[in-house]
Amino acid sequence: MITNFFSKVYGKIVKYRNRRYDREEHLSTKISIPIISVGNLSVGGTGKTPFEELLVKLLQSLGKKPAIIGRGYKRQSKGEIIICDGKKVLVDAREGGDELVLLARKLMVPIIANESKVEAALSAERRFDIDCVIVDDGFQHRALKRNIDIVIVDKETIEKPYLLPKGMLREPLESLSRANVVCLTGGAKITDELKQFTNQDSIFIKVTVQSGDPYILGDTKSNLEEIDRIRKKEKFVAIAGIAKPHRFYEMVKKMDYNLVNYLNFSDHYYYDRNDIEKIRRFAENNNARYIALTEKDAVKLVQYTDRFEHYGMKLIVFPIKMTINEGGKTFTNFLKIKLG
Repeated sequence: MITNFFSKVYGKIVKYRNRRYDREEHLSTKISIPIISVGNLSVGGTGKTPFEELLVKLLQSLGKKPAIIGRGYKRQSKGEIIICDGKKVLVDAREGGDELVLLARKLMVPIIANESKVEAALSAERRFDIDCVIVDDGFQHRALKRNIDIVIVDKETIEKPYLLPKGMLREPLESLSRANVVCLTGGAKITDELKQFTNQDSIFIKVTVQSGDPYILGDTKSNLEEIDRIRKKEKFVAIAGIAKPHRFYEMVKKMDYNLVNYLNFSDHYYYDRNDIEKIRRFAENNNARYIALTEKDAVKLVQYTDRFEHYGMKLIVFPIKMTINEGGKTFTNFLKIKLG
């Protein structure tokens, strides 16, 4: 009952804020190059990071030069940080935020972290040779005008459409009416019920998250054969500091790895030496020499690879990639029209 009450209060605050923006009582800042917002309605775990990777590669295939901006969630720094200048990654995950640093390592495009997305966008426009800006987690950040609003919706968002604190939604489903593109993931389906919340001009795409080729963290050479050889022979434990770790563990199991146990950490967790000892003991107690982890955790654990090697253990990274399996052509044409 108490959570229902606070959810209603929260909902009224959200609606009041959105009405003010809709009426332009709050003036949003507009920059001279197109802004593409990638966001969601719920708190964490819908796949924004792999989607942003997909989006950057798609834009580059169209001849575009994108930058990415975001606040760098839970980074241990303040103010503006240039994470990547397009040629080199300049900071570690602790300073730049795990997700933005991960994108920088994989994409090597200009990336800026700033608590103010308006300042970050203006800075990116001024500093770099770019022609569009992707705003990480930008759907609720309406102080920056955008040309394209992409919202990622998973099955849980649709089946449990409850606002905080009762549920996980930051905005009600009705807010999908602001989206130009609704990206469905995690088994979500296009239904008439869902369509009633969207704009009639909105386009729908469906994406699938797939596993990439695992690799040994810190090893510069290809090691697919070695990993494949130990897949069933050796015991694995897994660790994850992400919003929905069960999805990661299920993926590893489906790939036929002998996963015997797992250890959860909080989302965006930053590991220290005490945690390394905890992970070591956990692996030893399970008679495992191999530790499976996500790429988001890998950017924070890479500094400890020598310590794990000292213990005779190896960190095996299981990357994921996202592909569009429905609506891809429509989405590509939409980008061409909107971005010129």
